[in-house]
Amino acid sequence: MALGKYDFSIGDRIRHPKFGEGDVIDIYPFRDETVVVVSFEKLGQKKILLKYGKLELVKKEEEPVEPEPEESDS
Repeated sequence: MALGKYDFSIGDRIRHPKFGEGDVIDIYPFRDETVVVVSFEKLGQKKILLKYGKLELVKKEEEPVEPEPEESDS
């Protein structure tokens, strides 16, 4: 989900200055804001208003790559 200058997706690894590293598990609109739900290793889940969260992307969730079909000897 492109969110202005932010481009977080579910599954991304982020860093918060106070809470540390965590994984984005949900993103949804709330009034005129965007909420990011993050599962932090030590703190559990936190709902953070994206506008104020000071979140930093650590690692983008990699999209699954479909294997190439194997050629058969026919």
